[in-house]
Amino acid sequence: MRFVIWNCGGAFHKKLDVLTQLAPDIAIVPEACESSRLPDSFASSGTRTYEWIGNLPYKGLGVIAFAPFELELACPPENNLEWVIPLRVRGPVNFNLIAVWAMNHRASAKARGPNRNGPIKGALNTYSHLFEEGPVVVAGDFNDSAIWDKPNGARPFGTNVELLKQLGLVSGYHQIRDESFGSESEPTIYWRDRTIDGPQYHIDYCFVPEGWIPNATVKIESFDKWVAPKHSDHVPLVIDFADPISPPA
Repeated sequence: MRFVIWNCGGAFHKKLDVLTQLAPDIAIVPEACESSRLPDSFASSGTRTYEWIGNLPYKGLGVIAFAPFELELACPPENNLEWVIPLRVRGPVNFNLIAVWAMNHRASAKARGPNRNGPIKGALNTYSHLFEEGPVVVAGDFNDSAIWDKPNGARPFGTNVELLKQLGLVSGYHQIRDESFGSESEPTIYWRDRTIDGPQYHIDYCFVPEGWIPNATVKIESFDKWVAPKHSDHVPLVIDFADPISPPA
């Protein structure tokens, strides 16, 4: 089972072929358009399902499952969590997915207040029932990093990581690479000027049950293939799970 997390930077209808070259089973795509803007060939295909949330039809959060996997909403999304989709994934492996494109301080007025520091904590509270049903994955563009945590508790990325840990979830990239949050060797975004020597951060994550990690591999795609051709300022995070349900004894 292959996860791909990729903020496509908009114009997703022009970038489907680039994404499918990675052969994902589940793709989480922030800044994607709603389904009506995708090519007819995508909409008519019976080999994939697509869920989307957002205010602007050309830019929201999209999630694709490719056959034999299928998606369905686990419950109606809470619209003041910008943007989070609660999903059930069914196929060779069954699990629940909380897909994220976190607006954080850029969220609209309705998402301020308890969600002003990001929707992660709110999503874990709102969709806590999903953890009672079986395995849960929380993944997407968090727009956050441990390097931005403040002593006064603002931008509490570390707190969110701890909440996820208490639920039995760990970051696939960090566990597999044995790297600390905020000290990642590979970025997922080349911010602002999209140059190899400009600002770069690791802000895309895939938190999975810890028991899935022994059979997992991870790859961050290259600047040259994804940013230099101007597909996006993000590069895909790709994680493969060989047998997440039955880890080695």
